[in-house]
Amino acid sequence: MVGTARNDLGVPRDQVERLVLSSALRIDGRYHTLRLEESSTLSLRYQNARPRGAERRRGRELREERKAQQGLASVDRSSTRNAEHYQHVLRSLVEQGRAVRRMRLGLA
Repeated sequence: MVGTARNDLGVPRDQVERLVLSSALRIDGRYHTLRLEESSTLSLRYQNARPRGAERRRGRELREERKAQQGLASVDRSSTRNAEHYQHVLRSLVEQGRAVRRMRLGLA
């Protein structure tokens, strides 16, 4: 990217020098150097401002981990509800069995 910018900045300088050979108008080397430095500085600022690939990957990994943890928590809650339900059903069946046994013993 910096190399392309340098080439892009060199083109106008060369064009001006070719077109105005007879006049005293020239792009000074100091000006050209200043523009190259400015281009490099702006490029570095841009690269530092955007998130790096590793940071993006880490963010993606954290989101996936959070989703997995939420999924596990949901399954855990569901399992707990199911276990409570089955325990209630078993207690009810045991009580029904006892009631039936009492009835039979009372009738016999």
